[in-house]
Amino acid sequence: VMENVLKGKTVLQLIICGLVAEVLWIVLFVSQTLYPNFRGERFLPQDPLNGVLAIVLCAQVLLYIIVSRIGVTAKDRFIIIIFSVLFAGTLIGTLFPITSTDIYGYISYTRSVTKYHDNPYYITHNNYPDDPLFPHLSKLWLDLENPYGPFLTTLYLIPGFAARDTFVFQVVFFKLLPTFFFFGAAYCMFALSQLLFPTRAYRVLLLFLWNPLILFEIVQNAHADIIMAFFLALSFLFVAKKESLKGWAAFVSSVLIKY
Repeated sequence: VMENVLKGKTVLQLIICGLVAEVLWIVLFVSQTLYPNFRGERFLPQDPLNGVLAIVLCAQVLLYIIVSRIGVTAKDRFIIIIFSVLFAGTLIGTLFPITSTDIYGYISYTRSVTKYHDNPYYITHNNYPDDPLFPHLSKLWLDLENPYGPFLTTLYLIPGFAARDTFVFQVVFFKLLPTFFFFGAAYCMFALSQLLFPTRAYRVLLLFLWNPLILFEIVQNAHADIIMAFFLALSFLFVAKKESLKGWAAFVSSVLIKY
């Protein structure tokens, strides 16, 4: 009976923490709607959205510390995953990255291939001033050649072709790709944990999927680093399973994301 009582307490704690975290992400979502023309350019230090962001992230970190003290088991996995998907959906909905312009670089380089059939390693987006997306893209990236690896450039062809000339779709689809790899990386870490320290595997899953800084930087700011991290974690997983050849293939894939 006592075990069931404690278990019910754990579930309730997770649900309450999950709901509070989701409310905080919604506050960020609503706050961004006050800046409909924002395209990732630098804000002034006194800008109100900076204050909202600071409050939301500080509150999320404090909440995360509380979550980290909750003991979770296999029976809690659905609550962990469902809330993480909910967090990600809200952050994808806060369309424009707040503290990064990298996504506009990804879009620029990809359109050089998908729309103009040029090589983004030699041609900059300034060569396409008539591009319908040109006015929406951050000026920081328009005169730079693609600095990323060939595998990442290839992966970004998927959202690039799918979104076509619609700017909102471009932003959403280019946020969906790193979000997909975010959950893939979570699986790799969970699977590794089950092999190395199985009693802590679900705790690792919780701490990764609910980490506010990872969620903010990967889902909201759409950084491609998670794709590199996914293939690196996948290589570790293959090595742990004694599948060295697959491990090397995943490791090389990770390297080709950034270089």
